[in-house]
Amino acid sequence: MIKNGILLAGGTGSRLLPFTSYVSKQLLNIAGKPVIDYPISTLKNMGIENLTIVVGSTFSGQILDYVQDGSKYGMNVNYCYQSSPKGIAEAINLCKRYVENKFVVILGDNIFSSDINFEAADNGSAKIVLYKHHNL
Repeated sequence: MIKNGILLAGGTGSRLLPFTSYVSKQLLNIAGKPVIDYPISTLKNMGIENLTIVVGSTFSGQILDYVQDGSKYGMNVNYCYQSSPKGIAEAINLCKRYVENKFVVILGDNIFSSDINFEAADNGSAKIVLYKHHNL
């Protein structure tokens, strides 16, 4: 079972201006809770115990203040800072000291309507989760 996860929350939320002028996109309220709670819940339901959150915007401190050490989620949380938006691959690479061999990556604004279940591949291969939306 995979125990390590990476949550990418370093974006600036520029497409959501003016809502993100003073608050991180991941802390905007959707259906009664901050956006970041949705991917954290998805990872928790997958069995993730150790979470590394990549932050990088002006509002990174807001995410640290909200999530803290992860104990309210029943998880251990570490943080990595991505100083400039150099992409997902660099963000994952920043986390290598916190994750071993197998880990899950989720974007900080992903909201799934059902749990993600899959068996970890034993041969080191990667898996990508796709979801067909009813509007597509």
